[in-house]
Amino acid sequence: MELDDNISILALMTLRQVLHFAEDYLQVLQNKLKACGVSIEKLDKRESVEKGSDQE
Repeated sequence: MELDDNISILALMTLRQVLHFAEDYLQVLQNKLKACGVSIEKLDKRESVEKGSDQE
């Protein structure tokens, strides 16, 4: 794979900013879930059960 040197620095900086915002959003969401006493594992199990009932 070859690197493209013609990528705009502004595009790269924007991508970095978007990734920082996404990381912050996920951290806030995780803190809210912890405060409510919900674990990620519980959410995963519930989603898999809901998907299983949708397929019937």
